[in-house]
Amino acid sequence: MEKQVPKPSPTNTLPNPLPASLPQQLTVYPHLPAADLAPLILSSEWIICRSGYSTLMDLAALHKNAILIPTPGQTEQEYLAQQLAAQGLATTFAQAKFSLSESIAQAIKLSADSRASKELPFFNTKILQGLLLALES
Repeated sequence: MEKQVPKPSPTNTLPNPLPASLPQQLTVYPHLPAADLAPLILSSEWIICRSGYSTLMDLAALHKNAILIPTPGQTEQEYLAQQLAAQGLATTFAQAKFSLSESIAQAIKLSADSRASKELPFFNTKILQGLLLALES
């Protein structure tokens, strides 16, 4: 029997208010234990997340598409997100300018793009390794 992951309760608070009506296929989880998070990531088409090294490596290994929101002031996250977006391999938004509807629209456009359709899901690890080497120099 498949374990049911609980939906977030109305008492959960998020840093930015969500739109009153979310698309039916979108579910928001402010936090989940790892055992509950893994099957959700595996079954998701797009992941909205930070652009930290470990997160990007996990997404690359899992072949998941991402909408990246770098943590403000984290220059490595900002750099990785900008480089991946510039190459058409992910979509990114600054936290202060994040719009759920705009991010979904950009993700749909990225998926439809001919270059992205060859590279997605997400991006290949050789590209990420090159970006990380550039950070080290």
